[in-house]
Amino acid sequence: MSSGTLVFFLLSLSLASGARIKRQQRREVEDASGVTEAMGKQFFQTVDKDGSGQLYFKEWYAWFKSHNLVSDDLHAMLKSTYHEMNVQGSYVEEADFIAWFMAPHATQAPLTNGDVFFAHKEVAAAFFNDYGQNGLIDKMFKGKDFINFIKFFSYLREVKALNEALGLVDSMVTDEDLNKWRLWWAEIDSPPKGPRGKIDREQATEGFKMIEADMKPESEESDEQPAGNDDEPEEDATDAEPEGAGNDDEPEDLPEDDDAEPEEDE
Repeated sequence: MSSGTLVFFLLSLSLASGARIKRQQRREVEDASGVTEAMGKQFFQTVDKDGSGQLYFKEWYAWFKSHNLVSDDLHAMLKSTYHEMNVQGSYVEEADFIAWFMAPHATQAPLTNGDVFFAHKEVAAAFFNDYGQNGLIDKMFKGKDFINFIKFFSYLREVKALNEALGLVDSMVTDEDLNKWRLWWAEIDSPPKGPRGKIDREQATEGFKMIEADMKPESEESDEQPAGNDDEPEEDATDAEPEGAGNDDEPEDLPEDDDAEPEEDE
């Protein structure tokens, strides 16, 4: 083999290796991102209760507060994330939210801001419950009064897919699930309203509660761990002195400070 041929052969191997590395890096980025732009739109529309397309800080804070997401860590997170996405200065439009949601996270790339945001399991669970019982039902009914058996199955599939995408459960729809859903349908479409071969929104909400309860054990196991920390009672014992009693007032002042946040942005 001549020296020219050898150089060409080695150059070809180098280019091929570089291409493989780039493909692998692209796959790693894609695999790292579990949330999608569609999920970002669903979340924005869930929090934007008046449907104005403009999300003010008071709406942002009110959604967190309505779901009891008021710990110190979440309080700091909701403030910092709102400031990051608030390029308008006084409110956040859907396009601005999506741009922030899908952008690489400043310190945890290739994860996106949306990935890191929903890594807070309390936030993911609150969105799952809110959207699952409201926005997703709206999507299924599309202004109609009733849905049929097929639509009901489609709804349950989407509920389970959302739960998995949010990282709250890791499972696919199985034959066991389908058989279980048939029994749920028979139970829901029964007297006093049925059987009539169709269900209304109130009955569809019953279906959400059924599948939520069915997936509950795994969520409860993860929730029990922080609640069972042995350190908390010891801290309570040391804080039994007068100094500890005065610290309880500080978190209660936070909501009052938050309400002024939009005015500061202006």
